[in-house]
Amino acid sequence: MKPAALQRDRRRAAARLAASVRLRGLLRRWVAQQLYRAAALPLPLDAGTAAAMTRELLPTLRPVGELVTYVGEAIGALRHGADVVFNVAPSSCMVATMGEVLTPAIAAAGGRGRVQHLFSADGTVDEEIVQLALLKALGPERCCGAQDSSAGLTSRKVQPELKVDDMAARTRI
Repeated sequence: MKPAALQRDRRRAAARLAASVRLRGLLRRWVAQQLYRAAALPLPLDAGTAAAMTRELLPTLRPVGELVTYVGEAIGALRHGADVVFNVAPSSCMVATMGEVLTPAIAAAGGRGRVQHLFSADGTVDEEIVQLALLKALGPERCCGAQDSSAGLTSRKVQPELKVDDMAARTRI
């Protein structure tokens, strides 16, 4: 191949990549941001930011795939104040299993909080595991005790049975 043709192919490839990046940004701003705003939820980290955070633990970003975004999103959530990050996956999921191995490193990189794995063979979530994870991460006072105005929690008497929906509504998960 001639050098001029090679240069032309490289310029075209660079232009296609730039167009793809612009389109991804537009879709994120115009579609995803509006949906998350309507649901009153913060927009998740973009893939580039998640990959940058993952690079702290996996410098080569290998294995390529969902593990990179899972690790980056978990670290980002912990750094931004999440008390618990739930890794909900089928029991045979390779990414979730590899993420479980990296859990101590993810928690250390996040600086605070807890990563809890919820593996299921039939698609159901064991509420007892969720309750225990929230209790361990938040402590009994924040789960069902006194008012904590800094975290925006509601005041409640100690409940005989913890309800996952009640705790999830009062905590940043």
